[in-house]
Amino acid sequence: MTRKLIISLDTYSWFRYCAGFIMQDPSEFSVIILFNDDHKPIYGFNHLCKDAVFTQRSHDLLVLKNAINVSRISNFEFDDANVDIKRLIAMLQFEIVLKGYSEVIFQDNDFTRKIFEGFKKKIKVKYHCYGNMSGFDEKNAIVVRLNDREFGIKQCSMASCAGISHLGEIVVSNIEKIYPV
Repeated sequence: MTRKLIISLDTYSWFRYCAGFIMQDPSEFSVIILFNDDHKPIYGFNHLCKDAVFTQRSHDLLVLKNAINVSRISNFEFDDANVDIKRLIAMLQFEIVLKGYSEVIFQDNDFTRKIFEGFKKKIKVKYHCYGNMSGFDEKNAIVVRLNDREFGIKQCSMASCAGISHLGEIVVSNIEKIYPV
C-alpha cells in the first residue's frame, strides 16, 4: 500500500487543493497541519481570543476529516511567528521515515520549498507540491477531476466550516493539481 502525507501550513489549504486526491483512496493519506492557525480571525468574529479560534478550527478539521474519511490528521501546533525550525524539520523527518510514507505532498511557498529541497537529498520519496502554482509547467501536473458527488462533498464540507478567516477560503474547484518537485 502506498502511503501519502499531505503537509499544510494552515487548517484549510490541504482540503481546498487535495480533497479530491484523498477521496480517490482515503486510507492512503494522512495530513499534517504545521501551524496552530490561530492568528487569523474567524470571518465576521474579529474579537475572539486565540483559544476560541484554535478550538473552532480544530473542530473544522474533524468535520473535514470525517467528510472524506482521511485516515489521520495531526496538528503540530507550531506558532508561525516563532518557529523552532530545527525541531520542525526533525519532527517531519521522523514522521516521514518512521511512518513509511512513499509520497509527500506539501503546500508550496518559500518556507516549505526550502525545507523539502533539503529533504530530497536525505529522504528518498516522491515529492509534490500544491497551491497557487503559477510558473509551474502544466504538462507535468498530476490532475484529479472530481465527479459531481465528490465536488458536492468538497463544497458542502468547506461551506460548513465556521472557522474560516475570509470567504475566499470556501471557494473550491472540481479540478485539483499537484506538481512534482
